[in-house]
Amino acid sequence: MRPFRRGERLGEELRKVLADIFLEMDDPLLRRVSLHRIDVRDDLEEARVFYSLLFGTEEDRKAAQQRLEALQGELRRRVGKELYIRKAPVFRFVYVEESEWTDSF
Repeated sequence: MRPFRRGERLGEELRKVLADIFLEMDDPLLRRVSLHRIDVRDDLEEARVFYSLLFGTEEDRKAAQQRLEALQGELRRRVGKELYIRKAPVFRFVYVEESEWTDSF
């Protein structure tokens, strides 16, 4: 039997909530963000968010990374409220090329 890992379940819930938040935001760049996977550390303090852009240039990618990092506090607040968790993990956004992601499966 596989051991229970709360981080895996939390990662999937975070992916759903963050995707909804990005769609609600009035930022066309964030609406193009595609979330692939979220790895949550075992202590639930940090989450690595693997994402790509649906289309765009290198400048768009850099702008998206800066925007995501700037929204860190807002995203943590909204995720905590949505999932009823006292302390939302710190997000570390990791950009992956769409081709890299599909090749790994």
